[in-house]
Amino acid sequence: MSFWQDLKKPIIGLAPMDGITNVAFRHVQAKIAKPDIIFTEFVHTDGLFFNPARVLRPFVYTPIERPIIAQLYGKNPDHFYIGAHLVSFLGFSGLDLNLGCPAKTVIRSGGGAALIENPSLVAKIIKATQAGLSDFAKNPKIDHLGLKAKNLDAVYDFQKKYRLKPSSQALPLSIKTRIGTDKVVTKEWIPFLLSHDPSTITIHGRLLKDGHSGPVAWDEIKLAAELRDRGSHQTLILGNGGVKNRSEGEKMSKKHRIDGVLIGQAALGNPWVFSDHSPTRGDKLETMRLHAKVFEKHMPESNFESLRKHFIWYTKGLKDARALRQKIITFTSSGDLDYRLS
Repeated sequence: MSFWQDLKKPIIGLAPMDGITNVAFRHVQAKIAKPDIIFTEFVHTDGLFFNPARVLRPFVYTPIERPIIAQLYGKNPDHFYIGAHLVSFLGFSGLDLNLGCPAKTVIRSGGGAALIENPSLVAKIIKATQAGLSDFAKNPKIDHLGLKAKNLDAVYDFQKKYRLKPSSQALPLSIKTRIGTDKVVTKEWIPFLLSHDPSTITIHGRLLKDGHSGPVAWDEIKLAAELRDRGSHQTLILGNGGVKNRSEGEKMSKKHRIDGVLIGQAALGNPWVFSDHSPTRGDKLETMRLHAKVFEKHMPESNFESLRKHFIWYTKGLKDARALRQKIITFTSSGDLDYRLS
């Protein structure tokens, strides 16, 4: 049994979003209205092996975010085995395999949703990841993984800097995927994934070719849960795609008899999506200030200008949104928000 089974159903969680769900975003979300589960941005397993100092940044997290799942992508089973050790070493609550990303660069590399068409490789990746999680629990060390000395030092330095404690037990493996690439393959794809007994499968109800737009096939997500039940698997089934708030997520979970949903785009500039609170103008401005301060504390090496898109999202629905955005595009520090945002 993993922590997944202990979560109250339906589970309403924050979906992983590349370039979005960094530590500042997640920390603010957890502080304002905490989701039941939180995922990091994805990290490439090849990067973890060849240059962890460069790619570990998305794995910075704070205690308030727990339970927090580290998401990995790639296509080399050996590197997933190593990645499983590193995720365990950094003390995450679980590990998620990205088998659904539609980004062109990821697809061209053979990862993400492209793997839906390569089940034999997926089987190797799942088995290697499960073995890595299990082996770390038996022998919680990373010195034997074949990392170069400088890369091993980078992982130790990262763990020490952020005061992370290794997991004391085998982490649960979850999977995030889609209903297909250019055609729906739920009937074949989901039973195949279920045969590997992951703790959870999250299904984005769109095809790879649809990206993040268009109708969401909730009937296919419902079918996935039915296929799970027919096989008497313990795997949880979560839905993803177009869910606007916690209330809608709960209704969709009940209607389609699934264990919960992940919310992604609806959370942009709207951490209240998990509490169904209607924020005032004051709520939004105060949260923007909080977001800026958390960003500077936990991501000091990052360009403050990358926050501007988040601030612009916060202004959605405000009467003076245009005037606020004209100010936002000039902000270069949290001090700008303190003195120029009103």
